[in-house]
Amino acid sequence: MIAAPGQLASRPRDRFDIVPVAKSGANPFSDRISIGRARNCDIILRHPSVSKLHARFRVGASLEIVDVGSVNGTSINGRRLDPNRPAQLRVHDTIQLGTLQAILVDSAALYELLRAS
Repeated sequence: MIAAPGQLASRPRDRFDIVPVAKSGANPFSDRISIGRARNCDIILRHPSVSKLHARFRVGASLEIVDVGSVNGTSINGRRLDPNRPAQLRVHDTIQLGTLQAILVDSAALYELLRAS
């Protein structure tokens, strides 16, 4: 997942932040990857518009995202998700968690982005 320029860092950046969609080991659910500000989330996004537990990825035959009742909501490609209703994700989808925007990329898309920079 690639976040918009400097949105995750405390100092401005001219490129983007790369955040792996991966488990941290603190989460006991093998099919869920939690996203939020809290230290016990798998993906920690220190951004004021992201809830402590904002959403989760569900891993199975496809990758899904579920907003878990966050304060500022989750959107995919501009479409706001209903809380606790999974939405399927595809490579290049734009994910908005609160006001933080990110793009879901696979290894090939990441390679192309890094090669172009």
